[in-house]
Amino acid sequence: MMSIFPFSSSNGSATSEDLFWKLDALQMFVLDLHWPEQEFAHHLEQRLKLMASDMIEACVKRTRAAFELKMQKANKTTDLRIPASVCTMFNVLVDAKKQSTKLCALDGGQEQQYHSKIDDLIDNSVKEIISLLVSKFISVLEGVLSKLSRYDEGTFFSSILSFTVKAAAKYVDVPQWYSSSMKVICVWLTDRLDLQLHIYQLKTLIKIVKKTYRDFRLQGVLEGTLNSKTYDTVHRRLTVEEATASVSEGGGLQGITMKDSDEEEEA
Repeated sequence: MMSIFPFSSSNGSATSEDLFWKLDALQMFVLDLHWPEQEFAHHLEQRLKLMASDMIEACVKRTRAAFELKMQKANKTTDLRIPASVCTMFNVLVDAKKQSTKLCALDGGQEQQYHSKIDDLIDNSVKEIISLLVSKFISVLEGVLSKLSRYDEGTFFSSILSFTVKAAAKYVDVPQWYSSSMKVICVWLTDRLDLQLHIYQLKTLIKIVKKTYRDFRLQGVLEGTLNSKTYDTVHRRLTVEEATASVSEGGGLQGITMKDSDEEEEA
């Protein structure tokens, strides 16, 4: 079976674009024939629309299945890199949505309902692959937090705490990556309310939180979302930890501070 992702193109893959082009060319060819019998002409148009719906449905389902398989095989460590083929799959679904409006839509009746099902399939598929992608990113963050747990100090239960980050798994299905990331970090910090963070834990978390905030702000995430209660909780905790570390560790933070993040925002 030929893959629908041989190489990337402007709207998706070369194969998907070829499929949509051929479906459109066939419909235009039949339309240009101008069948004199209106009833037969309508029947023929109807059959071509239904055929296009079936083929687009198959394309969408194969794309979604390929995406799921790709995510299953993707690395869960910080070495994770999103391959170009994953971006191509997403573009295929977006293009399928656009093309279905032209290739599948008929006015009224059962055919319109059939087209609506294709639209729902595409919309649900897009939501699912975004959720899978966010889940993969969150799993990488959880892995980092799990490694930071090894630096817990001053308690007999330090080794057990590494498992508590799993409680954040309930946030994985949330499609908003920024909110999910902050919630995971907040849960991890909450598990350590009675502990002073190790200097390595603190430095790593400050870098993660600052970069996450900055990157999502640059992507146009609204201030109301960025400065959520969860973020404020994380920010206050890290600021307190930083002040404590500055006294006890001397220059241990090596210039890494939450204050730098505030100054960058004002600039």
